[in-house]
Amino acid sequence: QDVKDMRTQVGKIKSATPDIVYMPLYPAGGIVAIKQLKEANVAVHFFGGDAFLGDEIVKAGVSEGVMYSAAKVGNADEFKTKVKALTGVDGNIIAPLAYDAVKIYAKIIAKSGTDAKEIVKGLNSLSYTEGVSFPKISYDDNGDLEVAIYEVFIFKNGKAELVN
Repeated sequence: QDVKDMRTQVGKIKSATPDIVYMPLYPAGGIVAIKQLKEANVAVHFFGGDAFLGDEIVKAGVSEGVMYSAAKVGNADEFKTKVKALTGVDGNIIAPLAYDAVKIYAKIIAKSGTDAKEIVKGLNSLSYTEGVSFPKISYDDNGDLEVAIYEVFIFKNGKAELVN
């Protein structure tokens, strides 16, 4: 996250001549990577994760054409207002996810205790319908969400636009 020089990786990427570079980095590292890739004339699509949601990439002047994916998360105005009132901070997409996670774990721990194996069993059999982030949250036998919806965005003229 605090990397200042990615020229070694940039050289390897350039010589591989990819069509796209996936960079699941935090903004600081992403900015360094994008700047150095552009300086090296690596003309490919850059694709990041949900850490690119904020305005850091835009403020750094490297956002044009950069794409990223982010979970499509419910974050109703009523919930945002409550978060702001309680914390003084705007509730971004992490707030409803964190809220639901705490509620889910509290529900499982209240029923099964704090034994790790029992918590895993509780998650695997969970069907949580009281969430603010998703209408229904449930996990498969591997512990993965059964339903996860992602959207892809591209920065154009300093703004993130949904890609259809």
